[in-house]
Amino acid sequence: MRPDIGGLLPVFVLDRYEGVEARLLQDFTPAERERYVELNAAAVREHLPADLVFANHVLLGAPVGAFILGVYLFISIRIFGRHNNEAFSSLRIQDFKQWLRLRIDASGGLTIHAIAIDRVPRRWRSARRAGESTIEADDARASAPRLIDKVELRP
Repeated sequence: MRPDIGGLLPVFVLDRYEGVEARLLQDFTPAERERYVELNAAAVREHLPADLVFANHVLLGAPVGAFILGVYLFISIRIFGRHNNEAFSSLRIQDFKQWLRLRIDASGGLTIHAIAIDRVPRRWRSARRAGESTIEADDARASAPRLIDKVELRP
């Protein structure tokens, strides 16, 4: 199925496409985006009900993309010594976790705390705090969370 999209194609990278005008998605007006989506949805509705519908590259896109990225990172690290951070972040390592804590105050100011923990607890135990049941770390080797950075943005 190739729907009639009205001659205008939204793209992320400009290229030539026969029979259509390619335009960057961010340059579309809201009405043009809505029209494009509706034309595609109408084309799919014409073929319903269906037992199975594949849209574009959905079926193989994720596994093929993940494989290509993995090979790229492997070669980048092993041969060129680049992209260590990107490769390391995708590993299933229990430690070295980082996250952001965001707080918006009443005046609309935003405070961002970047927090890290170098070694997460491996064991936990039940505890009571202020009369409430909770759990706490029971691992002497675990590190406490630490503040990496704090950023404040004011309106």
